[in-house]
Amino acid sequence: MGLNESSANKPPALDKVYEIILDDAFSVKDEYAMTGYRSIMSQVLAAFEPLSRATLQRLQTGHDKNTVSSVLYYLGSLFTGIWNSDSDNTQVRPVHTSVLDFLLDKNRSKEFWVDLQQGHELLAKGSFHVMFRDLHFNMGKLESSYVMNSEIKDLETKLSKSLTPEIKYACRWWDLHFQNMWQSDSGVENTEAIKTWVKNLENFFFHYSLYWMEVLGLMKEIGIASRTAEHTIIFLENLKDNMEYSELKKCMTDILAFIRIFGKVITTSTPHLYLSGMPFVPENSQLHKVFENCCNKQQKAVFSRQINNWPDDQVILKGHISSITAVAFSPDGKRIVSGSDDKSIRIWNADTGEAIGNPLQGHSFRVSSLAFSPDGKRIVSGSYDKSIRIWNADTGEAIGGPLQGHSDAVNSVAFSPDGKRIVSGSWDMSIRIWNADTGEAIGDPFQGHSDPVSSVAFSPDGKRIVSGSYDKSIRIWNADTGEAIGGPLQGHSEGVISVAFSPDGKRIVSGSWDSSIRIWNADTGEAIGDPLKEYSNTISSVAFSPDGKRIVSGSWDKSIGIWNADTGEAIGDPLQGHSDAVSSVAFSPDGKRIVSGSWDRSIRIWNVDIGEAIGDPSQGHSDAVSSVAFSPDGKRIISGSEDKSIRIWNADTGEAIGDPLQGHSHGVDSVAFSPDGKRIVSGSEDKSIRIWNADTGEAIGDPLKGHLSQVTSVAFSPDGKRIVSGSLDASIRIWNADTGEAIGDPLEGHLDGVNSVAFSPDGKRIVSGSKDKSIRIWNADTGEAIGGPLQGHSDGVNSVAFSPDGKRIVSGSWDKSIRIWNADTGEAIVYPLEGHLVSSVAFSPDGKRIVLSGLWDYSIRIWNADTREAIGDPLQGHSDKVTSVTFSPDGKRIVSGSLDQSIRIWNADTRKAIGDPLQKHPHEVTLVTFSSDDRRAVSIMQGELSDAHKIISQFVD
Repeated sequence: MGLNESSANKPPALDKVYEIILDDAFSVKDEYAMTGYRSIMSQVLAAFEPLSRATLQRLQTGHDKNTVSSVLYYLGSLFTGIWNSDSDNTQVRPVHTSVLDFLLDKNRSKEFWVDLQQGHELLAKGSFHVMFRDLHFNMGKLESSYVMNSEIKDLETKLSKSLTPEIKYACRWWDLHFQNMWQSDSGVENTEAIKTWVKNLENFFFHYSLYWMEVLGLMKEIGIASRTAEHTIIFLENLKDNMEYSELKKCMTDILAFIRIFGKVITTSTPHLYLSGMPFVPENSQLHKVFENCCNKQQKAVFSRQINNWPDDQVILKGHISSITAVAFSPDGKRIVSGSDDKSIRIWNADTGEAIGNPLQGHSFRVSSLAFSPDGKRIVSGSYDKSIRIWNADTGEAIGGPLQGHSDAVNSVAFSPDGKRIVSGSWDMSIRIWNADTGEAIGDPFQGHSDPVSSVAFSPDGKRIVSGSYDKSIRIWNADTGEAIGGPLQGHSEGVISVAFSPDGKRIVSGSWDSSIRIWNADTGEAIGDPLKEYSNTISSVAFSPDGKRIVSGSWDKSIGIWNADTGEAIGDPLQGHSDAVSSVAFSPDGKRIVSGSWDRSIRIWNVDIGEAIGDPSQGHSDAVSSVAFSPDGKRIISGSEDKSIRIWNADTGEAIGDPLQGHSHGVDSVAFSPDGKRIVSGSEDKSIRIWNADTGEAIGDPLKGHLSQVTSVAFSPDGKRIVSGSLDASIRIWNADTGEAIGDPLEGHLDGVNSVAFSPDGKRIVSGSKDKSIRIWNADTGEAIGGPLQGHSDGVNSVAFSPDGKRIVSGSWDKSIRIWNADTGEAIVYPLEGHLVSSVAFSPDGKRIVLSGLWDYSIRIWNADTREAIGDPLQGHSDKVTSVTFSPDGKRIVSGSLDQSIRIWNADTRKAIGDPLQKHPHEVTLVTFSSDDRRAVSIMQGELSDAHKIISQFVD
């Protein structure tokens, strides 16, 4: 019998009962009573585990001592644990789920509706209150570090006395309450309330996180620290103005690394958080500073070790008793599954390295391949016992019987993107598709290979399957019909061991016994570029990163390689650590980690995305850095590179902000911020100029085109409305910065390429320096040359700049001289400053001094800009050519960079070096400058031909 409309919309019968109970307990007109009711009930229902009245009371921060009891006393008919004899310590729970449903439905409970978000906020506040009050060193009151937690007699009893229910609840759940407070997907406004919460976060992580991790270790819940760090990073990234919280974000990244390396140790023997973990925290990490804040003098003694960076291999998983044959990350990146020659499958916590549950047993021979289902709920395994098995990823239990059909060993298995099908490749030279729910074979085997099938994978859309074989070929198949698509992909000279699709399905990567990696066009079957050859042994496993920009490979030479998927070039050195052949590799879903399995019986997790601390090179470009600039507020740095990209960096931490700005088809020669810091302009060897949104990194409009050769120099006008560009086509162009349209005709007059352009401080004139040995001044409104060329240099002019008052121009040249010119008359002001082969010149902020660097005599000179006389003796200290100099914004200091790989800071008045050289560059320093806030210096390093240029941000206070 069906329900009619009126009965379907009728509220549940129990609603009236609940209304009567609540009306009898609380008067809706009594605002004080209702405020207490909403507060306490929101916490009871928002709690992630049932709390007793006593624990709930101790989590309160802003209510009278008896508020919890006074509210709950009247609700004994709706909640258990209130009228018990030991009610203070009995957990409070709804008598039935219908009570919960009623109270959370605003249309049903009306005035008695409970706002869960309020409960999350109150419990987050209460958790911070408890942790700030109670966290301290040796929370477990352990007497010795020489025994493991499991060997301590009556540990649980001791912990029940030393760790109160409220501190355990707060440490375990505060981050989830904090996360549930914010329900915005479009970013969180950086209000005063938010700033207060961030201060709480900073206070907690900078002063209490060490003791919090101790509690989690004692509770065997250390993985919560990783979860919390990830949630905090997401929260900070969602803040619309999050630049000022870079140190906190860096601390979260460090905590993730720390837990991945030492989480298992902390759980096994918690005192070793202090004894084994702390000494190996890199000195330049934010977490090192945090630990110092938490420690007394005796504890700080363990910091004597000098470790600069987190290791690449952050977790080593051991438990298998034979070679590791296959590894894979779960879709959420929190678990790793491994298969072994020991016939077992193991699941691991990807953050702490701890084994989850017992080994999965069922295969009677080697486990050759593994994969998680897309939802992470199932695992499929292939074995040399000729079978495929499906497992429950949570319980470890086998789902149904083995999938039988292959007549020889199964080499490879994979789920389809929708999780409904499984593909398998076998030594019987066939490929089979299976129904992932029923385990039944779908259709006939795919036949075509003339040797065993070593590897199979679905395309991202599930329509194609790629297979690699010992017959040296790769084949692509229609996943529905089983028909081969085109002919085999030929090119490897020995058997193919591993194949994978790129995330967009347009490319295929393959690894072979011939020690090479190849990339193929998945539509045409043609090889893309030359083979990637760096190895001396078999490539056993290959995989694309989730963004498709990198490829990871494992080799029998015991190493793991990372490659640029577009250029085919190796990224950095191979990852070393395994003591035997690497059999399997995979990226984590976020692309920040790699997992590898080896015949040495271990699994290693590698961090391939560690942010560097202040003072270390900001690495990210894959070729020479040609131009850098500070944002007007000094908080960001932009860099342009020969790798065709522009990057934005946090000037405090050196971390990259967002992804590279891509769009130019050739190297980027010049970059500049707009005066308001909201836009970036770039000039490129592709003859174009681009404008970018400095916050989002998105290109604004189409490229500005007009130059006939590479653009060497770009600059915004002081009002930000125009852009000037110089080019090797010997012309200068002015552009409307809003529309991108050219303003007037090109400024022509130079006889050779233009190297440098700049606006005057009032924006009315433009100065240009050229390879034709001349300088020209132009009317920025009409584009007409003002007077004739400024002649005097006997070689190309490299750099030009206006003085701060706009009355003079300084130029530097390859003729070893600096010249000062009257910007109004164009006349040289007396004699040139000679003696140096000049690489860099700069005015002091008040325009009264000029600093210049010499390439050959290793010195720096300061000149009086009015008298042209040298001020004192040269500044000596560098042991090789000085490539770059500049004044600090207040004019009191000078920073210099040199080919001796150091940066020096000098007192501009006494001309004495301030402190020791900044020795952070492994190669020559070619450019340095101060930020506008006078607190940092930025430098560029020229490496050897095989090295990329790097940027360094150094605190110079």
